[in-house]
Amino acid sequence: PKAGMSRATLNPELLWIGAEYCYRLNPLADSSPSNNLSSVNQPRQHQNLRPVGQLESESMPDSCYGDDAAEAATCRVAAAAVKCDEIEEQLSGCQIDSDNRTGRYRLRLPIPSAFHKFLIGRHGDAKRRLEAETGVELIIPRMGDTESPVLALGRTKAQLASAKTRIELLLADARDRLPITHFLSISLAAESVRHRYEQFRDSALKWCGGDRGINDGVFQGAARLHVTCAPLLLLTSQEVARAKRLLDEFGRDRLPELMRVDSGPLTVSLSGLEIMNDDPSDTKVLYAQLCEPTGRLQAIANALADQFQSLARAQPGREGVKLHVTLMNARYAADSSDNRQNRSLSFDAAHLLSKFSNFDFGSCQPDSIQLSKSSSGTSKDSYYACEHRIPILPS
Repeated sequence: PKAGMSRATLNPELLWIGAEYCYRLNPLADSSPSNNLSSVNQPRQHQNLRPVGQLESESMPDSCYGDDAAEAATCRVAAAAVKCDEIEEQLSGCQIDSDNRTGRYRLRLPIPSAFHKFLIGRHGDAKRRLEAETGVELIIPRMGDTESPVLALGRTKAQLASAKTRIELLLADARDRLPITHFLSISLAAESVRHRYEQFRDSALKWCGGDRGINDGVFQGAARLHVTCAPLLLLTSQEVARAKRLLDEFGRDRLPELMRVDSGPLTVSLSGLEIMNDDPSDTKVLYAQLCEPTGRLQAIANALADQFQSLARAQPGREGVKLHVTLMNARYAADSSDNRQNRSLSFDAAHLLSKFSNFDFGSCQPDSIQLSKSSSGTSKDSYYACEHRIPILPS
């Protein structure tokens, strides 16, 4: 730096006023009115402000730059061009027009109605905060309107780009708080397995029905025994269509190699009981353990989770998808009309685990992978409604 120029001069403190204006506190300015940004009604703490990108001659003479003045000016122009390019890139593909009445830009955001409550927040707090921090006005469709887009109105495209980024971050977080709408499943409800499961359920109710929380409501329906490969959140018809295409691509490009057709049919055995938590007396989920000696089922589940990563409600752990078949779930009882307000139900499985820990449910050969709807009604007498399916073995 040039002699006599302090670090505070080269790197002054910045002050944002609203979302649109950024000023720097000018350490070279004195307190006389001639050096003030404005002498009219300026608060004392704002009197020595200079807009970022603008240098006034009395505060930063050209001599401070010496021979570098032209180069510095060129750099500022280039930096401004880069910022404009970044804004255009952020808004690429977006629907933007001008509101002739107000002179503002209008950005249309096709956001599923399930996310509107997160944009509004409690008592409108989230909406007000987003508007204050980005300088835009948000217009969110009324409750029940599932077709209209969210509108963002701003004086500059920079404001729209800022709002779009903030909204995307907010929705990414909200996505993890919404219940799943679909899931990729492999049915294991062959007749022989269903028969053995019904024997287990009847015996469990006979010997353990007096234990806390164990009743017919917590048992899975025999027709719905399955493995979940990926829980999904599909909120629009476009997302459902995309999931169908991804499943078809998986069946065409990945599944033949994973199945290794010369290894024969996929045979899955179910034997033994496990729980999802450490305390058997406070169990929420009890499941049957799977055995598939070739490792193909695990490979298929992991590959499906990877293929559908962008649509998944949750990501698998480092060890991949946890293969299991849910037999009992406290949530099933909570979903009944008598218990909908109590979502923290559990049951005491200590006695059941002791008596049936090695129960053998038999084996089956699954024949398809299905895109299933999670909201398929409360009836357990039939399998989940199917959006799309592919065969596991080529016909």
